[in-house]
Amino acid sequence: MGPVFFLLLLATGFGTGVLGAMAGIGGGVVLVPLLHLGLGLPVRSAVGVSLVAVLATSSMAAGLYLREGLPLVRLGLALQSVATLCALGASAVAVRVPPQAITTVLAVVLVITAGLVSLRLWLAPGGSRGPEVTARRLRGRIMGLLAAAVAGAASGFLGIGGGVVQVPLLHLGMGLPVRVATATSAYMVGLTAVASSAVYRTHGLLDPMLAAPAALGVLGGALAGARLASRADQRLLERLVAALLIVLAVQLVRRVAAAGGP
Repeated sequence: MGPVFFLLLLATGFGTGVLGAMAGIGGGVVLVPLLHLGLGLPVRSAVGVSLVAVLATSSMAAGLYLREGLPLVRLGLALQSVATLCALGASAVAVRVPPQAITTVLAVVLVITAGLVSLRLWLAPGGSRGPEVTARRLRGRIMGLLAAAVAGAASGFLGIGGGVVQVPLLHLGMGLPVRVATATSAYMVGLTAVASSAVYRTHGLLDPMLAAPAALGVLGGALAGARLASRADQRLLERLVAALLIVLAVQLVRRVAAAGGP
């Protein structure tokens, strides 16, 4: 790898880190398509690189949240077994299916993420609901397990943290306040990324020389984005991010079509 490509990886990681932190979506959902479409990495290699970036940023975020006592550690650990199993299963599938299948699923996830960014479903009122009847508690547990399963599958198959789906499910389904849901999700996705990255590394699909500059860039970008977030016009930012995600999704679909379908 030459110095120019090293700098491109660093810059791509930094840009996605800034965008992810400011928009609250995590960098992985943008990093994977940019690495694949922009820098020409095979989609599985892009997923492997993204997993390392997710691990780095979630570890940093989880550490900060733990200082504030925000993550529900016992809940996170209870759900983590489901997330890990789903991550391992999805990773095992991802390393065997045609690359176009991963690209197609990623395009769908980008469209869904664009919708979530636009609607901001996780900012709905009612973060803390207090005592609930048994049926609602059961629903909350089911939603928690669903959140863990979705995040694990997203990590293993697409190399993204899954927080963009996990946070609203924990918030709306289990009634956790938004910050608590975000902190608990950050605590979990790092552990999930470890399981997923191990599978990719075992199959030779995770190159540390590519992952290191991208992860460093994402980490630096996330720190910068967190400081810039309060100064940004959130409505405008959400529209721009949603538009970018749709454009990336269209480009991914075009690439799949050009390759002859999934």
